[in-house]
Amino acid sequence: MEEDSVRREANFAFAFRSSGLETTDLKSIAEFQRVVKNYLEMETLLNETK
Repeated sequence: MEEDSVRREANFAFAFRSSGLETTDLKSIAEFQRVVKNYLEMETLLNETK
Protein backbone atom coordinates (compact mmCIF):
# COMPACT_ATOMS: atom_id res chain seq x y z
CA MET A 1 0.00 0.00 0.00
CA GLU A 2 2.76 2.45 0.90
CA GLU A 3 4.58 1.55 -2.31
CA ASP A 4 1.55 2.62 -4.36
CA SER A 5 1.36 5.98 -2.61
CA VAL A 6 5.06 6.60 -3.24
CA ARG A 7 4.62 5.79 -6.92
CA ARG A 8 1.55 8.04 -7.13
CA GLU A 9 3.50 10.87 -5.56
CA ALA A 10 6.38 10.36 -7.99
CA ASN A 11 4.01 10.30 -10.96
CA PHE A 12 2.33 13.44 -9.69
CA ALA A 13 5.69 15.16 -9.33
CA PHE A 14 6.41 14.48 -13.00
CA ALA A 15 2.99 15.61 -14.21
CA PHE A 16 3.31 19.01 -15.78
CA ARG A 17 2.45 20.90 -18.92
CA SER A 18 4.99 20.37 -21.66
CA SER A 19 4.17 23.52 -23.62
CA GLY A 20 7.24 25.65 -24.14
CA LEU A 21 9.70 22.83 -23.55
CA GLU A 22 12.18 21.70 -26.16
CA THR A 23 12.62 18.10 -27.25
CA THR A 24 15.93 17.88 -25.40
CA ASP A 25 14.21 19.10 -22.22
CA LEU A 26 11.58 16.38 -22.50
CA LYS A 27 14.24 13.73 -23.11
CA SER A 28 16.18 14.85 -20.04
CA ILE A 29 13.05 14.84 -17.91
CA ALA A 30 12.11 11.36 -19.17
CA GLU A 31 15.59 10.04 -18.33
CA PHE A 32 15.46 11.52 -14.85
CA GLN A 33 11.98 10.09 -14.33
CA ARG A 34 13.29 6.65 -15.31
CA VAL A 35 16.11 6.97 -12.75
CA VAL A 36 13.67 7.93 -10.00
CA LYS A 37 11.30 5.07 -10.82
CA ASN A 38 14.20 2.59 -10.87
CA TYR A 39 15.39 3.90 -7.50
CA LEU A 40 11.89 3.52 -6.02
CA GLU A 41 11.68 -0.01 -7.37
CA MET A 42 15.08 -0.90 -5.87
CA GLU A 43 13.99 0.53 -2.51
CA THR A 44 10.83 -1.58 -2.65
CA LEU A 45 12.77 -4.74 -3.43
CA LEU A 46 15.30 -4.00 -0.70
CA ASN A 47 12.55 -3.49 1.88
CA GLU A 48 10.87 -6.75 0.87
CA THR A 49 14.02 -8.71 1.71
CA LYS A 50 14.30 -7.26 5.23
